[in-house]
Amino acid sequence: MGYPKRFEQTIDSVYSMEVDVSKWDCAREAPHWHLCEHGQRVGQIFVGSSAFTKLPSGVNNRIVNKAIELTQTYASDIREAYLYNKDNGAD
Repeated sequence: MGYPKRFEQTIDSVYSMEVDVSKWDCAREAPHWHLCEHGQRVGQIFVGSSAFTKLPSGVNNRIVNKAIELTQTYASDIREAYLYNKDNGAD
């Protein structure tokens, strides 16, 4: 068994993005990653469409636009980590 592959990007001192490390999570949905506020997941954005499926109304447009930009910039890295974790992630 391998170890999960982490992939994270910082947006600012409050917000960051992270890929799932759980096998189960990676096996049930298309590649996506999560917007985190102070380390807590508050949103989810899919790599293929750069569309959020969950996003609280209080997140300002600057953060949303940066998350979309990071998703587009790192799409191949996110997919790679996500697909790796589908087989080798945490149980």
